[in-house]
Amino acid sequence: MKVYLFLWLVLVNVTGLSAKELKIGYFLTTPHVIATGDDHHPRGVVIDLWEKVAKKTGDSIFWMKMPLARVIKELEANRLDGSSAFIPTPTRREKFIFTASILDMVQPAIVVHKENKLNKLTNKDDLKDLVVGYFISGVVTPWFKQNNIEFELIAGSNALVRLLVQLSLKRVDAVYWPTISAARYDARRLSFENKFKYIKSPMGPYPLKPMFSKNKIGKKLAKDFDAVFNEVKEEYNIAREKERYINGEY
Repeated sequence: MKVYLFLWLVLVNVTGLSAKELKIGYFLTTPHVIATGDDHHPRGVVIDLWEKVAKKTGDSIFWMKMPLARVIKELEANRLDGSSAFIPTPTRREKFIFTASILDMVQPAIVVHKENKLNKLTNKDDLKDLVVGYFISGVVTPWFKQNNIEFELIAGSNALVRLLVQLSLKRVDAVYWPTISAARYDARRLSFENKFKYIKSPMGPYPLKPMFSKNKIGKKLAKDFDAVFNEVKEEYNIAREKERYINGEY
């Protein structure tokens, strides 16, 4: 009996040692990461997936809200265990480790008024003479960089949401948005669902993946994430749940 008790205590201790509270930095990217009244308890598709993965690996998550640039800085300095979700650009791949698992595919877009004649984006001339809004320090996908698309930049919090309001008032002609799903989410939240069209970028969609520090711990965390993610995907319908968040069902 004492032997069994000893083995049980050893097992509990080993399990406790292997489990970890992960410090995960995040920035708001609706509907993937959505603010709540508590910065340590965000919600959204990406949050749901992370929490389900952590449950299967036996870990817990301490969510840390911060601006996008600071997430990168803190991860580089090894003050975070990981970040919620990033598009793996070549520059980021040089500095960080990404999972093989894809949380979602995201499509950049130009949002315009429904009465705008623009229905398809094929070359930079389609945006000629249009005032396209975006925010300072925002990440721009390759097609817009390669074609030297100029933006009317604004600063401050909730910049993209404020630009949607300006678009509704026709103070800008269009707004660049990193993902169609985010534009749709915020348009619905502002009761602008029927005012806009969402024009896909000629390039994309792009994978959204967890990002970790480029060290042994980061490599292990990415490996652990990948080991259980396929099982999580079988239990969680990403496309369906994303639509539910966009439509305000949660």
